[in-house]
Amino acid sequence: MSRADLALLLICAIWGTTFALLRDALHTVPAAELVALRFTIAAVVLAAFYFRRLRGWRPEWIRDGLGIGVWVAVGYITQVIGLRTVTASRSAFITSMSIAFVPFIAYLALRTRPVMGESLGVLLAVAGLVLFSADAGFSLNPGELWTLACAAAFAVQIVVTHVAGKRSPAVPISVLQVVVGAAAGWTLVFAGGGALAPARAIPWGVLLYLGIVAT
Repeated sequence: MSRADLALLLICAIWGTTFALLRDALHTVPAAELVALRFTIAAVVLAAFYFRRLRGWRPEWIRDGLGIGVWVAVGYITQVIGLRTVTASRSAFITSMSIAFVPFIAYLALRTRPVMGESLGVLLAVAGLVLFSADAGFSLNPGELWTLACAAAFAVQIVVTHVAGKRSPAVPISVLQVVVGAAAGWTLVFAGGGALAPARAIPWGVLLYLGIVAT
C-alpha cells in the first residue's frame, strides 16, 4: 500500500468519526451556521499555518479553488441538512455512495472508462444501498435524498480535484475551497436572519475538531 493510499485511509477514518459529532451538534447549532463555523475555523488555521505559501496567486489557482469550493460547500450543506433526520450510520453509508458516482462523472468529464474492479465496486455499493433501504419499503425519505445529493456533490468534487491537482498546488486551492465553504455557510446564515445559536450553547470542542482535524 502506497503512502497516498495510507493517507486516504487515515482521512476516511477521521471522516468516519464526524457523523455522530455533526448529528449531536445539530441539536444546538443550525445546519448553515455549523457549516459556516466549521469552515471559518479551517480557513483561519490553514491560512495561518501556510501563509508563506499563499503568495503569487495565479488565475488558474483561483479558478480551481473556487470550482472545488463550490462542490465542497454543496456537499457539506446537503450533508448536514440530511443529518437532521437520518442516523449518523445511515448518513455515512449513503455519503459513501459517492464511489458509485465517481466513475460515471469521470467518464462524462474526462472520458476515462472504469476498470473491472471499479465497476464491481459500483455494483456492490448500489446493491448495498438497495438492501439498506429495504426496511423502508425500498424508498428514501427526504433526509436520505439530501444525503444522496451530498454523495453526488462529493463525487464531482473528487473528479474536479483530480483535474485541478495536476495544474495547481495543493495549499492555495485547499485554502480557497474552505474559504468558499465558509462564505457559502455565512451567506445562508444571514439569508435566514443571522446567527441563531448563542455562543455558550455552541459545542466549541466539537467545532474545533471538525474544523482543524476533519476539514
